[in-house]
Amino acid sequence: MNEDAAFLAVIKASWQDDAKKDDDTLRLVYADWLDERDDPRGEYLRLDVEIRLHERGKLPVPAELLARHLELEGELDSLWVGYVTRVGCDPRVPRIYPWFWRLLESANRSLRDLCRRLETLPEERLRQYHEQFDGAKCYVNPCSWDECHPFLTVGCSEDHGDDFAAWVVMEGRDFYEQVRAHPEQIDHYLQTCDDAEMKHRRLKPKQRIDAGLWDFEVDRPEYRGYQRADYIARAVYLSRFGRDLDL
Repeated sequence: MNEDAAFLAVIKASWQDDAKKDDDTLRLVYADWLDERDDPRGEYLRLDVEIRLHERGKLPVPAELLARHLELEGELDSLWVGYVTRVGCDPRVPRIYPWFWRLLESANRSLRDLCRRLETLPEERLRQYHEQFDGAKCYVNPCSWDECHPFLTVGCSEDHGDDFAAWVVMEGRDFYEQVRAHPEQIDHYLQTCDDAEMKHRRLKPKQRIDAGLWDFEVDRPEYRGYQRADYIARAVYLSRFGRDLDL
């Protein structure tokens, strides 16, 4: 086993230990080793550690930090990224990459702001955003989430299940992981989603963000009819590349 593989093996093992998962010392040592070899993965690791510190402190992540992190991640091997960010190591964790959550949450519940971010992504990363969103929904859609079925006492159509799953994802990573951890509370979460939808309808667009809700208003006619954080990727892709996202 070479040194690079040895670092990855130890990092992968550390993700399994809840007492060590927030300790970035090992990843920073690995970053030093990569920096000594002029390997851009070192910069990526340092940025990831810095962003995690902001997130743990509930602090906003500077836009330039996030942009550089996303740029580097798009150039690196996705399997390696999965290992050093826990996604590829822990079977309990859905394979949703940190950049997806950071991009989604950086829009601050404004679909217009999310559009501006999606409009700057390379074509492949825009496709990945769409795939990541769909993948995240599968883990919390009552129609496909087996762990919640013993506790589901209300009916849930496919459309309702998709709406609910999209809402959970749009609430951000912390809430998403909370829902995933408590399948026994599925009825409560479904009711919370329905209540949020009713509240959304009552409020004017400018009031929604202040009330902790998404503002789904768009400022381009070609985006109308795609006004949800998952649907909008299709509209942005069609507008930029002149073809459907699935082609």
